[in-house]
Amino acid sequence: MGLIFRLAELLIVILPLAGVVVAAVKAFAANRQRNEASGEVAPGDADPGSRLAPGTNQAAQWRLLRRVIEEHTRTDTRWLDYELDVAKLLDFPVMTDMRDPLTVEFHKAKLRADLLRPVKAEDLLDDPEAAARYRAAVEDYVTAFDIAEAEAKRRRRNDFSRADQQRIARAQSLLRVASDPAAAPQERQNAYERAGRELDGLIVLPSATQGGIERGISGELEG
Repeated sequence: MGLIFRLAELLIVILPLAGVVVAAVKAFAANRQRNEASGEVAPGDADPGSRLAPGTNQAAQWRLLRRVIEEHTRTDTRWLDYELDVAKLLDFPVMTDMRDPLTVEFHKAKLRADLLRPVKAEDLLDDPEAAARYRAAVEDYVTAFDIAEAEAKRRRRNDFSRADQQRIARAQSLLRVASDPAAAPQERQNAYERAGRELDGLIVLPSATQGGIERGISGELEG
């Protein structure tokens, strides 16, 4: 009988403790579900940034960095549209005028962003300071490009005299011929040289623009 009483006393002690443990487990599970739903905890099979560092949500950081890299690429593409389209470039010459402070700031911001750009987003997951510098650099780049482009579209060729605007227009027509693969090779070469004389002292074309035209002409002549 004494043994039965001792077992009863033991159960009286154990059962409340078991209830506490079960309640704690349920509370932990419910809290984890709420965190996952709110994005504070990433599922184990999530993207490459799902491994959490202390105090940092790497999954969210990875997604943010991917968006920053994509915005960097979109802005590069917007600038490339000018470099590859010489007619567009000459419509808005401020975009290449390195005497203009807005243009200089845009090119400086682009250089900073390019220097800080990672090969892939994961490269910056373990370096929050580098990631923050890169995000800030891309923000500056996008903003500087938007400002420079808006100013270029506002001013167009209005900074030039009427005679100089006519020279730019002639150069624009000549460069269309120089870039036309259907034109005769020598005609393209002559047009390119004449365009250079028209632009001399007015506008300096980006090296990428000049290189593209020259490679096209050289390819025709070599062929």
